[in-house]
Amino acid sequence: MDHDEEQLVALKQWWAHYGSTIMVGIILALLILLGWRYWNQHQISVREEASGHYQTAINAFRELQSAPAAAVTATLRKRFTEEANILLDNYKNTPYAALSGLLLAKDALSQNNPAEAVNSLQWVIDKSADPLLSQLARVRLARVYVMQNKPDDALALVEQASAKGKEYAAEFAEVKGDALVAKNQMQELSEEQQQVRGLLHMKIDTLPVVQDDKTSEPKPSKGEAA
Repeated sequence: MDHDEEQLVALKQWWAHYGSTIMVGIILALLILLGWRYWNQHQISVREEASGHYQTAINAFRELQSAPAAAVTATLRKRFTEEANILLDNYKNTPYAALSGLLLAKDALSQNNPAEAVNSLQWVIDKSADPLLSQLARVRLARVYVMQNKPDDALALVEQASAKGKEYAAEFAEVKGDALVAKNQMQELSEEQQQVRGLLHMKIDTLPVVQDDKTSEPKPSKGEAA
């Protein structure tokens, strides 16, 4: 037996011993590659679907916000809430779901329904994977608590948010000041909070008073809580 024949015999023996293991490894590698490509394509498809639902929802929301009250139809509001809730139910791992939760809260407040706004904002806090959106929801939820005359809940949420990070620190400081004022605890306001509130009141005091036939003084707007 010459040298070439010896190498061929050795190769056959090696393949007989290791060939099946190598083939299994190759098949597994191909399956992993195909699986990764499928998952990646699936994620892209999910994001595109979620984006489409969000675009429909936000277009309906803008119509709700800009239309006169008499022009707001049940069909328009249903279109907005259905699309927003589809995102909450089926696309909760996308940022579009959290954004829809914020929109639902804002719409609830426009209908004087703070309890529903609380539910939507709490959903964002509990479910959103985006820490910035979660913090934004905490800011808005704390404002709703102040509006509901629940300053202790607002202060607890501010403390919770402080432990999560420094995002929206100025907004949380403002809400904390509002909550302390609601509790008649002005002495606990920081110097910075007192200065901010003082400047705000100075600006309000310099605004012209507009009178009409129905009221002697204008009522200050509470502003949006979410």
